[in-house]
Amino acid sequence: MGNRIDGFSGFSNEMATNTDDSKRSESSIQSVTKSEISDSIKAQSSIVSENDPQKVNGRSDRPYVERKISRQEMALRTEGDSEHSRRGSSTSHGKGDNIEKGETTLHSKASCSSVKESSESLTGNEDISRQRLENAAAKVKVKATSEEEIALQGILTHFHSFSFDKAKEQAEKERDASRSSGSSMWQAFLGCVVQFVQAEKLYMNMSFLVTKGFLRKEVSVRAAYESLIAELEELCLAKKVSLKDGETSADDGMTDHIYSGLHDLLRHLCGQLLVFTRVRLKMISFYEKMTAMSMGRLMNFEELLSILNDISTNHARSFHHPLLSAVKTNFTYECDIQVHLLRGQIDMQSWRFLPSLISLHDANSKLNNWHSFVQSKETKKYGFGSSFLKSSPLPILYQWLWQAKAAFVSKFSLYFHETLATQSSVADMKSYTSRQACDYVSKIQTFVRKTDASSVCLVFEAAGVEDYQGAGYHHPEELVQPPKGLESYPAIFSYPPTRPRDKWPSIVMRVSDRSNEQELMDRVIHFFDQQIGATYFLCRVEPRITLVVVFESRKSEKDSYIKDFVYDITTQLRCSKVFANLKPK
Repeated sequence: MGNRIDGFSGFSNEMATNTDDSKRSESSIQSVTKSEISDSIKAQSSIVSENDPQKVNGRSDRPYVERKISRQEMALRTEGDSEHSRRGSSTSHGKGDNIEKGETTLHSKASCSSVKESSESLTGNEDISRQRLENAAAKVKVKATSEEEIALQGILTHFHSFSFDKAKEQAEKERDASRSSGSSMWQAFLGCVVQFVQAEKLYMNMSFLVTKGFLRKEVSVRAAYESLIAELEELCLAKKVSLKDGETSADDGMTDHIYSGLHDLLRHLCGQLLVFTRVRLKMISFYEKMTAMSMGRLMNFEELLSILNDISTNHARSFHHPLLSAVKTNFTYECDIQVHLLRGQIDMQSWRFLPSLISLHDANSKLNNWHSFVQSKETKKYGFGSSFLKSSPLPILYQWLWQAKAAFVSKFSLYFHETLATQSSVADMKSYTSRQACDYVSKIQTFVRKTDASSVCLVFEAAGVEDYQGAGYHHPEELVQPPKGLESYPAIFSYPPTRPRDKWPSIVMRVSDRSNEQELMDRVIHFFDQQIGATYFLCRVEPRITLVVVFESRKSEKDSYIKDFVYDITTQLRCSKVFANLKPK
């Protein structure tokens, strides 16, 4: 190249006074420049076309890269032709002016300047050609990456509607299509996507809670996620791979330019999916602990809330890539709804009206927002206390969240029945409660009519509750004197509405007796007061709430109808069955 530059420098001195020779020199330089660009394009294209698969009817089986390079080659040729035309037009225009003005000297200087510029352009011809090819490769890389992103977006969007089978089918088709042309890392990543879709389907259907039968081969959800973690870790550490398996990736040529951006994207997605998969294992442990607690008498909602808060808070921003938006949306709604439901349970145990109401309202809003993402035949918004469709194709976890919310709203309607009744008429209140998942008030009323019970009430132990404010709405900064004596054991619900005041001291004495605490939790306690001739049936619902049934006459402790009713209401209010129903049958 240096010899060529020196030759042209000497030649330019001889041509300083000869305009015709200058025009021929300029045309020659243009021809050399165009030839250099064309040769560079062909050399660079050979990197991709080398070892090309068998061609059929003159067309390659791998049109993906070849098609884009041919388009880029045409663009560069068009750009070179335009530049030559523009340069020729400028020269012609300058010559016309010189001839018209008769200024031969100025024309000679212009010709000399034109030759020098052409000589300098020839000197940097290789750099310009290389730069143009790099820009072309960058454009092809963006197109290649965008096509893979579109494919991934189409696959992962199915997560919004829980269409896992469609997502799996689409991922497998994309993987099979990429085997003839495409990066091996892209193929491996699609294989991980297929595994991920299968694991998510099992997770959302709570398959990990199903008890394995004798000699039954069932897919372990935990094992599926652990296997996926190993695959993703391998991809995260993988080096750049070439177009075909078995080739090493070099830094030269169009192929590396095309797939380097794709590989960077896949490594980034692998890292975020790796974190998400580990979070799923934590959520599996959370649900296993939850269902194990449901087998006991009382559940520790504070412990469950603490575990879930740690999971959601620590990993809320760990998988933020836009392509994973559907996955993140499902995870966020799942955790947020669970947090609101558990917090509502804790507030109801302490008989806090407004915090309980807010928690249940937030859970209901989140469920309706999540439902807007789910493309279901049922498009209406679900009411505050409605139950979900019994026969639904939607995942078990999603259905269970609706059922849990409905059960907690029914419990709320009983615990704060007196406060809610003041906000509506008797007829409206009866209509509202009848539409709940469980109409506790109607059950109690029916029981009283059948057994002639004098009173059924829920007694709350307010002593020791720091933020106790009583029933109804209260300003957060309102100061309420702590209750004393019998007033520290209010009836949060009573039917008939007037509590049995003459029997209240006897009821409080039995409720506050800690000597039979465990027995009160495990079974229905029977007590007959000989002085006033009254019979009591008691059972602990919550740590601070006790269900009491009073009769004005002597009743047998073996009366199964009474004991079954008390135990059934107690169990339902504990919501143990709700959490046990999370396990698929």
